[in-house]
Amino acid sequence: MQYFCPKCGLVITSKDLEFYKNHFLCRTCHSQEVEDFQIKKQYTIYVCSECASYIFDRNPQNSLWKRTESDNTNAIFTEILYKEIIEPLNQKSDDEFKINHAPLLDIPCTITAFVFNSRNIQNEITVIVKQSLCKSCNKMISKRFDAVIQMRTLKLKSQKPKLILGPLIQEVIAHVSNIQQRHPDQYISDIEDVSQGFDLKLSNKAVMGAIQSFLTNKYPFIIKSSKKLMGKNSSTGGDLYRTYILLRLIPFHAFSVIRIKNDTYIVKKIYANRIQLENLSTHNNQTHNFDFFERFLIEILEE
Repeated sequence: MQYFCPKCGLVITSKDLEFYKNHFLCRTCHSQEVEDFQIKKQYTIYVCSECASYIFDRNPQNSLWKRTESDNTNAIFTEILYKEIIEPLNQKSDDEFKINHAPLLDIPCTITAFVFNSRNIQNEITVIVKQSLCKSCNKMISKRFDAVIQMRTLKLKSQKPKLILGPLIQEVIAHVSNIQQRHPDQYISDIEDVSQGFDLKLSNKAVMGAIQSFLTNKYPFIIKSSKKLMGKNSSTGGDLYRTYILLRLIPFHAFSVIRIKNDTYIVKKIYANRIQLENLSTHNNQTHNFDFFERFLIEILEE
């Protein structure tokens, strides 16, 4: 059975039969269609001045920002052109497309580039490069936040809560830094020093959940959540809430010696939500939920 290109009538040889079955055109007609359809004369690229993410040839207002892997302006520009223009062409054709352009030294600017294939068919394009801020960086710079973790300790007689919480805050900062490399929209907007601890102002509830899991898997915390009405959603008219989580650290561990009122105890064991104590005077054992310890001023005698 013979096959013919429906566009030019060329007889398809056995060598090109597999290509024809995939594309329903001969190689020449398919390459021409790809070039004519894909290569526009002008493209616009928006590049975030903070994180180098970009939007390619779309309105930035409602478009998804894409990440780049390069580390300088010209390499970022080349990466975007290959990813957005050359790779789609190469995927749709057995031909090999390449691009040349003048060096991009600064943004904003307008660059002339040349797209060509292995047959040296060349197309000249104009690329307008504009500087902008992606949604995540804009939110970060303006220090807007959608969630708050309130880091506190139990009421302590002599120890200072901030000295106890300080190392945990550093752990959280390092942990969130790793998260942000994978998810740029998850970050700490600000850390506020308050009278009994710290308030971590967070970009969204996703990073809040990640911090909560990270801390509660390592340390015992009393956890309480609430939300605060912030206004109305301009798009839907619904209520907008900011989520708050109080993480109150239980700042002792198994075999610590503590004093509550006039009684001295040794901490026998700390469970997921309760603590077993032994009264050092009577040697009686007692078990209390975490919330019990919020009621009293606690003195840590030995850690």
